[in-house]
Amino acid sequence: MPLIAAIVHELKRIVMQRSFWFATAALILILGLVFYLLIENFIQFKQAELLAQHSSFGVTEEVLHPWFGWSALLALIFLPLLTMQTLSGERKHHTLVLYQLSALTTAQIIAAKFIALSLILQAVLGVFAMLPLSLISLGPVDLGQILSSFIGLELWLHALLALGILMSAWVKAPLMAALLSFGTCIFMGLLEWSGIGGFQLLSKLSLLFHLKSFLAGFISIQNLGCFLIFILSCMLMTCFRMKREPIYS
Repeated sequence: MPLIAAIVHELKRIVMQRSFWFATAALILILGLVFYLLIENFIQFKQAELLAQHSSFGVTEEVLHPWFGWSALLALIFLPLLTMQTLSGERKHHTLVLYQLSALTTAQIIAAKFIALSLILQAVLGVFAMLPLSLISLGPVDLGQILSSFIGLELWLHALLALGILMSAWVKAPLMAALLSFGTCIFMGLLEWSGIGGFQLLSKLSLLFHLKSFLAGFISIQNLGCFLIFILSCMLMTCFRMKREPIYS
């Protein structure tokens, strides 16, 4: 099928980029170091303090919850770099014409790029998953909160993917696409922080607000729906943008 061939082509294109492997290695190194520091801090300080206070908190709240938060934060830097070449790079090098000559529609081209990037993310997440799952053998952990955090992180990463592809569709310069994606995420962060001042409606428009619920262990249809609507909206706007500007131009 043409769609499967396009997905395979995109996977090969991504894994052949040295920048992808450097960025992935740096991300794994940083998150591994953060995980180690959180474990070290818990063993040396937090564990004895929690036992003395007879607190119900444990390794899930003191180690895994902040680690998932760091993972979501670092994704703000990693994913714009991963998606910036998606459409703007091919438009810049005039290679989108190769897709135009194929039997793929605009929607299929965008879907192929999104699916390929999603598969790459699953491989990276598979490596990251070994860190929190390694704590299961060391003591009691809240598996429900871990599952909720993984679901939230998956939705967050795919929302950033969709946003990055959308920004890549609007500009020719890949670096500008990455900056636009990062700037939009900063804007969402400002919306979420505005809830501290009493503007609860504005904070609920930010995906960070809904991500926090997942990281805290709460799964709701409302939070799930907000992520899915955001992803679908970005993909539809990308299709609209690409149809307004012919691929072969």
